[in-house]
Amino acid sequence: MKRMMTYDTYIFDLDGTLLDTLGDLAASANYALRTNHLPEHSIDGHTPLRW
Repeated sequence: MKRMMTYDTYIFDLDGTLLDTLGDLAASANYALRTNHLPEHSIDGHTPLRW
């Protein structure tokens, strides 16, 4: 039987250098807002930060 690998560290790519996840992050943020009866934002309201 093959054992499942476990990890001690998780890395998040929140700036979009590896994957374009803005849509997924915006949907998650809107879900949290909706669940707490707060106004949602359009995808344009979730624009990435530019340093």
